[in-house]
Amino acid sequence: MGAIIGLLFQGLFARHRSGFPLKRVIALLCLLALVYLVDGLNSYLYLPPFLKVFPGMPHLYVPSNMLRLFTGTGMGTVIALVLYPAFVGSVFVDPDMQPVIVDLKSMSIVVGLGILVDLLILTDSKYVLYPAALISAGGIILLLTMAYTIIVLRLFHKENQFTRISQILVPLLLGFTITIIQITIFDLIRFIITGTWSGLVFGG
Repeated sequence: MGAIIGLLFQGLFARHRSGFPLKRVIALLCLLALVYLVDGLNSYLYLPPFLKVFPGMPHLYVPSNMLRLFTGTGMGTVIALVLYPAFVGSVFVDPDMQPVIVDLKSMSIVVGLGILVDLLILTDSKYVLYPAALISAGGIILLLTMAYTIIVLRLFHKENQFTRISQILVPLLLGFTITIIQITIFDLIRFIITGTWSGLVFGG
């Protein structure tokens, strides 16, 4: 959800900008990424396969899906604010080199919107959960497609040659195809580790 909010914000207010955020904004992004990494590692070490192999392994705290929601939204925001300028800077002929996020105020708006959406999700309303699930899944596909499209453009030396997104349909399709392959492989690995296709519920 953080990724979708971040991409929408940049698409609306910094459409053709390709400059990376200022240093103070980058510092906050690094903090969000660090919190996500710590929480993610702690959560994975709580999975049954790890507990069976290392029953006495210490943990920082009992993980919860609520905390994962917030840290995941933060990390999604980080990825979006880094990937968007990289994508614009790889596609368009003459991208605007101004920073996408110009100050902490803009950053706080993006983060605040993410928190607001998370609070709505925690209401457990089906009118929120179903659209949020679809948007979240679509967000992952969109982010990966953008990342792989950048790689495709650079591999074929086609970067900075376009004026419209409609002109890169073939690279986008290649990026989308690679994305689906990656998701399939990761899902198989997850199934091998956890033994289930269902969601994981943490608690203690």
